[in-house]
Amino acid sequence: MTAAQKFIAKNLTTGAWERITPALAGGGGALGQIPALGEATGLLDLSMMPSGIGPDVVVLATADTLTDGMLVSIKDLAGAATVYKASATDTTKPCMGFVLAGTTAPDPATVYLMGYNHLIPVAGFTAADGGKRVFMATTGGGVTLTPPVGAGNYQQVVGRLIQVDATYAYVNIIPAEGVTM
Repeated sequence: MTAAQKFIAKNLTTGAWERITPALAGGGGALGQIPALGEATGLLDLSMMPSGIGPDVVVLATADTLTDGMLVSIKDLAGAATVYKASATDTTKPCMGFVLAGTTAPDPATVYLMGYNHLIPVAGFTAADGGKRVFMATTGGGVTLTPPVGAGNYQQVVGRLIQVDATYAYVNIIPAEGVTM
């Protein structure tokens, strides 16, 4: 990791030149500062974006332990919207989004309601699968190229496979309604 770059600005009060570190996050303390890209992500922090720019996310308590990249469902638990693993074997848990950071119940999870999921394990996918439809899997929170079959299974297209590398399959997640078999 490299150190954040700095720039030189003249202090209008003292007249002296100063080295200024760009802001990594937005908010009142960053007013008038030059933004910097995050060292880990190479992206601007979402707190620097105006309302309506950035991913559509909700932060909710969880009922299940979730892992990075997992597909999730949102449903009521004692009067509160709660996050569960999505599963093709349970028609009450259709895919409604995904998480990029896992969490343990009942800790909150940031649920991305659609977008680019770059943390899906590569098992079962090859580079030749690019562009194919991806279905919610019968294993909680997973994805598959094969629609689940059998009584009670829920076939739900959750997006399209974009690319595959040595570690991950990259899927554009756009949850759609499924078909119960």
